[in-house]
Amino acid sequence: MIAVVFSFMALEAYVNVIGPRLDPLWPPDFKAEKKYFGRLNARGTIKKINYAARLAGLKPFSEHERPLKTIVALRELRHALAHARPGLEQAALRELASPGFAAMALCDVEELAGTLHAATLRTLAERGDCPEDALHLDPRPFG
Repeated sequence: MIAVVFSFMALEAYVNVIGPRLDPLWPPDFKAEKKYFGRLNARGTIKKINYAARLAGLKPFSEHERPLKTIVALRELRHALAHARPGLEQAALRELASPGFAAMALCDVEELAGTLHAATLRTLAERGDCPEDALHLDPRPFG
């Protein structure tokens, strides 16, 4: 369970790394982020993923299809654990903690990160704005 929750957090952090490369106005801190993304109707990790995807030239990922559907479930698991509020039934928590879900979740996180990574590099290269260190953004740790 810890691994899948951390995979969600790592994906969120990865979006926060590529975001400023795609959007020079991407806010530098959480306080500014709430205001900026609130105006764009892009608050929250799922909406930020799709905002970064759009900036990278991708169509939005659907919350009703994998891989983003899995990421939504990971967000719910993270919130249930981090905020210690009852919300998910025990059966739902057991399923999200199962080895089968963990394997699928890690696969989906890796797929989404890899797709974002390739599109980000392509977009930066097309702009002629591909800093040397951007080539070292490597999503493989998600796998």
